[in-house]
Amino acid sequence: MMQLVMADEEYSSCSRVLAYMPIRNEVSTEDLLSHALGSGKALYLPRVVRDSRELEIVRVFDLSRDLVKGAFGILEPGLALEPADQREIERIELAVIPGVAFDREGYRIGYGAGYFDRFLPRLSGECLTIGVCFKEQLVERLPRDPWDIRVKRVVSG
Repeated sequence: MMQLVMADEEYSSCSRVLAYMPIRNEVSTEDLLSHALGSGKALYLPRVVRDSRELEIVRVFDLSRDLVKGAFGILEPGLALEPADQREIERIELAVIPGVAFDREGYRIGYGAGYFDRFLPRLSGECLTIGVCFKEQLVERLPRDPWDIRVKRVVSG
């Protein structure tokens, strides 16, 4: 699926990408992360702040040096790296978003803690948000809450 994202013209032309480190059965992002760094894109990954139940977005430069096991056992940027400020977050052009399930309109369900739900409004309206999932995770329609924000595109395979 990441090959489909990387083949997209909008990915090719962007210079700032937000992705995630997969947990459980989420789609692997390894190829995308390596490609983004190797092609000179600014790569951002989330870091969980448990106390506030928020995500900090952090630019990473080297996957082997910059990541540590963090909250919930997920690899995330180490504390030595500064989080991006809101202005920098608003300059992210493409964001790859995980989910347990997506529907055909781009609504998603995560693992229930709400981290991405609280974060998504911080992205610019111009940012292309892409949900990635396996074909079994794509459904016709999911339940929705008023605060849910849909991704602009869903890629499944």
